Amino acid sequence: MDEPPFLELAGVARSFHGTKVIEDLTLSVRRREALAILGASGSGKSVLLKLLMGLIKPDAGSIRLEGLDLAALPEEALYPVRARMSMLFQGGALFDSLTVGENVAYPLRIRGNLGEADIAARVRDRLALVGLVGTESLLPAELSGGMRKRVALARAIAGEPELILYDEPTTGLDPLGARRIDHLIRSLQRRLAITSVIVTHDLASACLVSDRIAMLVDRKIRVVLPTASFLTSDLPAIRELREATRLTTDAAGMPAEQEARR
Repeated sequence: MDEPPFLELAGVARSFHGTKVIEDLTLSVRRREALAILGASGSGKSVLLKLLMGLIKPDAGSIRLEGLDLAALPEEALYPVRARMSMLFQGGALFDSLTVGENVAYPLRIRGNLGEADIAARVRDRLALVGLVGTESLLPAELSGGMRKRVALARAIAGEPELILYDEPTTGLDPLGARRIDHLIRSLQRRLAITSVIVTHDLASACLVSDRIAMLVDRKIRVVLPTASFLTSDLPAIRELREATRLTTDAAGMPAEQEARR
């Protein structure tokens, strides 16, 4: 018997000022899987993340986390639910006036269930996981863009969430930095048994981090496929996307971006 979905959206709709952004969206996410949601800019990906966090309510449909309908909960009842989630924001969203260590410790201090010695140990551990040992005293301004993203990732996993939501995690990074973040996301998802939902317009990134890929087109999820099947699908929309991004597969079946030929 199949395990019930960890996260499930059914018939979700959301409009702003009469304009439909999400319409009749249905999707399920399995526990401990990494699901990438591909969509163009303005396709509603960020709105979808806000719906998942309970920051906005859907106009219709249900959003269930282990059977609990988040859309039906009052604001105060969402607090313990949000404690099970974390989010990596597109720009990292670090506090410029706080050190690296203070940024990673911030969600732990907000919760207030750990002493300072335990917080310091957790911060060191999380920074080690993202390859930033010994950076606690640095300020965000002293870091490269890729390092700031890794600090934000350390903060996202500091509270031991069950679900992490990623908003365009490789935006603004050079290709090498982007791939490093991709590999970190994949490694942490497996090592910490976290469920990951990654929204992105970067097909190469989606292929590297995910078990399955969903396409958000015209306000709905139009297709969901295992990543390997997505890379070889003959569906016109997927084939067009692969061609547009010059994506192929190498001998091992992993995605590789073709170099532009002039």
